[in-house]
Amino acid sequence: MSLKETLQQNQVPEQNDSESQQTDKLTMSDVQKADNWSQTPEGQIRRFETAAALAGQNKEKTFVLDNQSYDAKYVQDFIQTGRSVDAKTLQTDFLLDTLQQSSKAGQTGKCYGKSFENGSDCFNVMNRIQQLRTLHKSLSEIESSQIDSKERDPQFSESMETIKQEIKKNAVSEFEYNGKKYDLSLDIPPEKQWRYFGNVNEEMTSPLDSETKGWLRKYAKNQQSPHEVLPRLYKVMEASGNPAIRSLKSDITPVGWIAKNSNHFTPDVIGTGGTLYLNNSSMIPAELAHAFRNENNTFGEASQFVRDGLKDILTLNSAGFTSEAQRKNYSDKDKMEYDAHEIVEPALNNYLRGKTPTIEQMYSQIDAERKKEGISYSQTSAAEEMTQKGYEQQKQETLQNQTLIATAKTR
Repeated sequence: MSLKETLQQNQVPEQNDSESQQTDKLTMSDVQKADNWSQTPEGQIRRFETAAALAGQNKEKTFVLDNQSYDAKYVQDFIQTGRSVDAKTLQTDFLLDTLQQSSKAGQTGKCYGKSFENGSDCFNVMNRIQQLRTLHKSLSEIESSQIDSKERDPQFSESMETIKQEIKKNAVSEFEYNGKKYDLSLDIPPEKQWRYFGNVNEEMTSPLDSETKGWLRKYAKNQQSPHEVLPRLYKVMEASGNPAIRSLKSDITPVGWIAKNSNHFTPDVIGTGGTLYLNNSSMIPAELAHAFRNENNTFGEASQFVRDGLKDILTLNSAGFTSEAQRKNYSDKDKMEYDAHEIVEPALNNYLRGKTPTIEQMYSQIDAERKKEGISYSQTSAAEEMTQKGYEQQKQETLQNQTLIATAKTR
């Protein structure tokens, strides 16, 4: 679009000064005052486009809007490329924010952890990221709906499976543009990611399969702030060995036979994260407590299960490896069920709800509670390192709080 056409199309509406409404006398001051353009992303982009055109007319490389300097050519490249693709793509908050971030003079091309040589590259890459993350959201939503529908409505589940497979062909996690590879993660707060795409970085970067991600998404969406809970949940999953999550009815393992249709965790003998078998996503933290123990205990959950069962038999507590014996172990401080659900599970919940600020402090909270209860536990070296980091963070926070209190008293 020519300079004249741009200015004619984007002339400032409803100005008090009738002379300023004449296209050929439009000034940067008029654009600056045109606050009624800023009500929508599309209006904001028109304002940027007009300012860049005026800068070009005056042979200026930059222009200023709202006390921020922008690169005029970069803005024009970005908007012109967007209009050539589809005018509607420029109307979203994400692309408006991308334009504002990447076209700032002095740091032109830097945007959300990625760099671009020009506005055209920036638009094409970010538009592709938006498309792919929307596909990933659709895939996660389908998995979440299938968790409940597989048994209730097999026909619906079958049709969704067909759609899911089609989406999976296209829902890649990285792509190439102009000889450079890009992944889908962006340096944006989770709240904005959720508003832009309906998902968070961790859903894009995690090695977990789509069915497991569907379970995690379903859990998070039932919480008050899913955009805060979901990233934390992925961190807990990683700390727990990244177990798979499956429907309880799909379990055919010996542990499943013993559990008798109860939610449970089955360790994997070949050393992977094992599997959580559930009938409801709300049970994720409870069974994830076992996966966490399995990953962070030197001996693992399988050996602990055998130890507890043999101890029950030798002490005539119960029949040993039965669901009845397991139920009794929930109140025995020397058994894994007590530690999993009275020590670990509450700590996981505190972290997921934001009451514990970091994953490291979640580790130290678990360790402190075990010591308080007199429970012995053999941590792996990696778990011990996380625990010590947690204690150090708590110590630093305590010192900072004491300093603030002391400073307040002296005023």
